[in-house]
Amino acid sequence: MDVSTRQAKPTLLLLLTLCLPIFGAQHALALGSQAKQEPLSVSTLNHSLEASLSTQIPHNTPTTPEALAWLKEAKQGDAEAQYNLALLYLNGIDVQQSHRSAYFWFLQAAKSQQADAQYNLGVMLENGLGTSKNVTSAVFWYKKAAKQKDLDAANNLGVMYETGSGVSQDFAKAAHWYRQAALLGNALAQNNLAVLYESGKGVDRSHNKAFLWFLKSAEQRNSDAQLSLGAMYEYGLGTPVDNARAAFWYEQSARQKNVSAQYNLALMYENGRGVKQDYSKALQWFSKAAAKKDADAQNSLGFFYQYGHGVSQNYQTSYHWYLKAAQQGHAEAQFAIGLHHREGLGRKSNNEVAAKWYLRSAKQGYDFAQNNLAILFHKGEGIKQSFKQAHHWYLKAAKQDNATAQYNLGTLYEKGLGVTLNTQQAFHWYEKAAKSGYRDAQFNLGILYEQGIGTKQDYTSAINWYLKAAKQGDSFAQNNLGALYQNGQGTHKNAKKAAFWYAKAATSGNAVSQNNLASLYWKGDGVTQDTTTAADLFFQSAKQNNADAQFNIPYFFEQGIAVQQDTEQAIIWYRKASEQGIAQARSKLYDLTKVKKHSR
Repeated sequence: MDVSTRQAKPTLLLLLTLCLPIFGAQHALALGSQAKQEPLSVSTLNHSLEASLSTQIPHNTPTTPEALAWLKEAKQGDAEAQYNLALLYLNGIDVQQSHRSAYFWFLQAAKSQQADAQYNLGVMLENGLGTSKNVTSAVFWYKKAAKQKDLDAANNLGVMYETGSGVSQDFAKAAHWYRQAALLGNALAQNNLAVLYESGKGVDRSHNKAFLWFLKSAEQRNSDAQLSLGAMYEYGLGTPVDNARAAFWYEQSARQKNVSAQYNLALMYENGRGVKQDYSKALQWFSKAAAKKDADAQNSLGFFYQYGHGVSQNYQTSYHWYLKAAQQGHAEAQFAIGLHHREGLGRKSNNEVAAKWYLRSAKQGYDFAQNNLAILFHKGEGIKQSFKQAHHWYLKAAKQDNATAQYNLGTLYEKGLGVTLNTQQAFHWYEKAAKSGYRDAQFNLGILYEQGIGTKQDYTSAINWYLKAAKQGDSFAQNNLGALYQNGQGTHKNAKKAAFWYAKAATSGNAVSQNNLASLYWKGDGVTQDTTTAADLFFQSAKQNNADAQFNIPYFFEQGIAVQQDTEQAIIWYRKASEQGIAQARSKLYDLTKVKKHSR
């Protein structure tokens, strides 16, 4: 049987990593408050700190009375005035904005143990604001602030240890600092600590503890924690599965413009999980994420427009969104672009362009693209025919349990195309595809068992696989199943069951089954004898060029059974059967022609 192209599959539940992201540690950029601190040992900072202390007082002075008063007090060493003045310079309030001036006054206040100033000084050093970037010095000041229980400093210190920025990477110390801030209610630290519990870095892995910390952070409106909490509810991690709660938390995060949450919420609406299925709402959330260049959302929009979910079907628009995702390297979208060119969806069919897109996707390991690329090599469509290349790509997809590729690979081995003919390998791949429910493979496996090709002949197994394919509507399997019941191979003879399966196939237009069922009606075997039905079925089969039926139908015209006697018609049908190699038809044709000539 011929190889076949698979259609684009739905973009449902693409990757767990998208639904349950393990986010990198989050920094706090606002002012913090309280956290515990471990003993400091940073001797390498002496030189850089001495250089900082020698910085001259900035000349761009404020103009308002209150700011001038702070400047006067700051110059006299008042730490709070120094800190407030730094904020004015940082934000450009009542004075020209100057990160350098802000850095200077934060440094003066930090020397006086002002915790907020120490924290903000760390932020400026880490990001190179008003001074040269120096992550090691940032760690020093974060520790100073954390020692005074500044929560944001403790969280940022955790980030530095988690990422190995300014210190040696140490997940246990990261967890320690996150915990200090998390216990006192810092939402970022709570989320970061939950991530460590989720991944088991620096702590014993625990979905339960991860869930609890994500919940605390989510309740404080941390959008990333809300997203992760939604995923934990959806997949039952640390809590029973609850799709309604999953959708709730996805929506809380999505409304804060979290792109991943928008995508996940769209999936919930698409599949009706936790919410009533609503393609229009799914389209709305996919669109929001797609507008922010989320490739998965763009791919999903392409799918919606391709199949008309929640919107009028539009191949041009589906192509537009697939292309945006494909250009970002999205393998499934690249496959879909290839399919649009292959099938001529909204454009003229172009197998050459299809092959290029299939190749991009196939190289990323996308099994549907690998199978379809192999088909183009197999048929030589849009690309030079190469059974060797077809085998290469079928095999890659087949190893990913792609049933279509497994079936197609079996056909190469059965026919010896691009490989040495090997019926055992054909049997092996047909069996894999058949066990996945692939109908054509189930039929072919039945053939191999029936004929003992690539395996020991086994009529019982043949019946088993024909039956599976027959129940999926395969008329060839239905016919062969009927034949085994009629002949009593692998089972007791049962003309009634034979007639049942022949009738199933005959209704689907299977010419062989029409002829076989007609024979049963002619004989009254397994059915009530009915020559009219027999003649009708023989005629249907004969018109489809079935040689046996073309040989059988003339008898009815010869004898005038169920039809008007007509020697001319008998001759026509015997001639058709004779041309297909039926020896008895030649003999009958000779006899009828001879009789006709004699009668003249």
